[in-house]
Amino acid sequence: MAQQISAFPPVPLLTDTPEVFDPKAVTFNLFLANTFVSEVNALSTEVESNALSAGSDATSAALSETNAATSAGASANSAALSEEWATATALVAGTDYSAKEYASGSAVPTGSAKEWAAETGTLVDGTEYSAKEYAVGSFVPTGSAKDWATSTIEVDSGLKGARGYAEDAQAAVASLPAGTINDALVAADKVWSSEKLVNWLPVSTSATLVVRNKYAVDFTAGPLTLTLPSAPSEHDYVEIYTSAGVSTASVVARNGQTIMGLAEDLTINYDAKSLQLVYNGSDWRIVR
Repeated sequence: MAQQISAFPPVPLLTDTPEVFDPKAVTFNLFLANTFVSEVNALSTEVESNALSAGSDATSAALSETNAATSAGASANSAALSEEWATATALVAGTDYSAKEYASGSAVPTGSAKEWAAETGTLVDGTEYSAKEYAVGSFVPTGSAKDWATSTIEVDSGLKGARGYAEDAQAAVASLPAGTINDALVAADKVWSSEKLVNWLPVSTSATLVVRNKYAVDFTAGPLTLTLPSAPSEHDYVEIYTSAGVSTASVVARNGQTIMGLAEDLTINYDAKSLQLVYNGSDWRIVR
C-alpha cells in the first residue's frame, strides 16, 4: 500500500487566545517534527523505489522486445528453411534434397518415388527399372510381368509368356482326334498333359491294359482277365470301372510284377465297381 500523509492537527491562529494558541502551537510543531517529517521521508523513499522499479521494468520490457524480435527473426528463418525442406527443387543447405524432390522430382541421383513408380524406357538409378517398367514396360531384358503374362513369343531363355503356352495347349488339344490321348506331347512340347483328359476306353473282352489309361469295362459276358502292363514305370497307373455286368471272379493278371507285394494274380471276389492300381517302382499298389 502506498505511503499516506497523516492529517495535520489544528493550526494555531493569531486570533486564538494565548490559552488556546500555545497548546495548538506545541501540538502542531511536534506533528511537523515527528510525524510529518517521518512520513515525508518514507514517501520519498517509496517514490524513489518505485522509480527504480519502473526503470527496471522498462529495461526488462526493452530486453523482452529485443528477444521477441530475435525470436521472430529466428522463426522466420526456420519457416523459410522448413519451406525449403518441403518444396525446394535443389539441394537444401547444400546437404540433401527436399521432401517434394524425393517424392516427385528429377534431381535425386538415386531417383524419386515418382520415378521409381512410373519411369519408363530407362534405368532409374543406373541399375534398376521402375515398378511400372517391370510391370508393363518393354525395356526389361528378362521381360516385364505383362510380357510373361501375354507374350506369345520367347520372353527370356527360351521361355514364352503364359498366353503363348495357353495357345499352344489349345492348338495341341484341337489337333487330337476325338477320344485320343497323346502322351508324347507332354515330353516333346510341354504344352499338354494327358492327366487333364478324362477319356474312359471301352473294354468288353479280356485285354492287356496300357499304362496311364482308364477303362470302362463291360462284364455282361461274364468274368474277364485284365492283364497289367508288362514294363511299367514309377507312378504309372491303370484304372477300371464297371460300366455294365458284374465284375466278381474276374482276374487282374500281374504280368511279371507283384501286386500288393504278392507274386500272384488278383482275383476279384466281389462286385467291384472301380479299381485303381499305381506302380511304385517295384510293385503294383491298389489305391482304391
